[in-house]
Amino acid sequence: MTNIKVKGLKKRWNTYYVEKRLPADVRKHFGKARFSRSLKTHDIGEAAKLATITMKDWDALITAARLVIGGENLDLNHLVEMHQKRFAAATNKIQVFAEAAHDMGLDPDYETMEKDSRTERVILTGLAETTGQLTPVSKFVDEFQEFIKYIPYTAAESRRFITEKFSSEFKYFEEITSETLKDYVQRRLSGSDGKKPWAEVTLKKNLGFMKSYWKYCVSHQGLSATNKIVYDVIIPETPNTKAHRQKTRKKEANHAYSVEECWKIHDAAASKTGKQNELLADLILLGMYTGCRLNELCSLELTDVTDDRISLPDSKTDAGERDIPIHRDIQQVIERLKQTSTDGFLFSGLTCNNEFNDRSKAIGQRYGRLKKKLGFTNKIHSFHSFRSTLATQLLNAGVPLEFAARIIGHSNPEGVKNNLTFGHYAGELTWKNKVEAMAKVKYPRP
Repeated sequence: MTNIKVKGLKKRWNTYYVEKRLPADVRKHFGKARFSRSLKTHDIGEAAKLATITMKDWDALITAARLVIGGENLDLNHLVEMHQKRFAAATNKIQVFAEAAHDMGLDPDYETMEKDSRTERVILTGLAETTGQLTPVSKFVDEFQEFIKYIPYTAAESRRFITEKFSSEFKYFEEITSETLKDYVQRRLSGSDGKKPWAEVTLKKNLGFMKSYWKYCVSHQGLSATNKIVYDVIIPETPNTKAHRQKTRKKEANHAYSVEECWKIHDAAASKTGKQNELLADLILLGMYTGCRLNELCSLELTDVTDDRISLPDSKTDAGERDIPIHRDIQQVIERLKQTSTDGFLFSGLTCNNEFNDRSKAIGQRYGRLKKKLGFTNKIHSFHSFRSTLATQLLNAGVPLEFAARIIGHSNPEGVKNNLTFGHYAGELTWKNKVEAMAKVKYPRP
């Protein structure tokens, strides 16, 4: 393989790229003297294949440019329209599709359709959509977003993944196979594609967006391509060994803070001057005693907080929609926040100058800097860790597992789910039981 030679193929560091000097008569048209493109691979065989295809793409662009320069404009829309008419009148539609590509000097193989050549891509995309043989992955994203109604941040995250990341790997639904998905998953987990590797939880989150989108396209847009996003098939099995469990346990996110660590973080915020640091200290205290997510606390309106409870009617999950008893240790803090609010929110004065009007973003970044300065590791410990801490405090106080889950807003744990009495038929925990359970929570100062 090391003897492979392809015109224009070169290597820079450990990555191959391809380069072509432009003929003098078309340089002005393109505004440069050469084409150059990274092939994003260190494998000589793959690089040779990509370089050959890329050179063909560039030759087609040069030919089209000469037609334009010579006064004979290349009307891509006209070409697509012409072949649409041919396709509509044809009996053997697949044959006409192949003939149309051949007439324009193109290879009708799906691999060619993926390459980033302006002329070929416009023509082939038009043909593919017209014949119905290929459906672009990003075709129904707008309709999907309207249907699924994610919160703004999640909507933007899912849109970016589908249209920018996944679509760059897989142009059409029909070309996706379990094998190509396995390869994609392996590259994303290992980082062998030269990009920062994803943790398995990140991979599943992103593929979850695509899985839901694909399901929507099948159910609501008539897509015939079978949904290939099946975790058990495409994600490598995790070895159930002690060594692997110990290795991955260190990387798990949102470990609970100890009581001592809670006060260490709270006092570090309280010791700093300024309105935002005062708010941060209060947020930390409420995180300790309520288990609320940061964005839940920052979004609390005064109408959500009464004398004895905090109501979360619009949480991230159904289980998160709950009423939380106000612990006696934070009653005075909450009353002060209510009395000094000037904008209708419990935590008044938070900035929300960002894409999603997220009131928690800036204060969350402030918390992240504080936590890091105190020596806590990103992701392993976060504001969400206070949620884990409260769960630990409830269990240590002897509160039953199913009680703790409902107070914090978690779905019932697996063992409780499998118990029909608690997991299926049990109703909402009584307010009296919630108050008694919350009163058992203690954060003694070290």
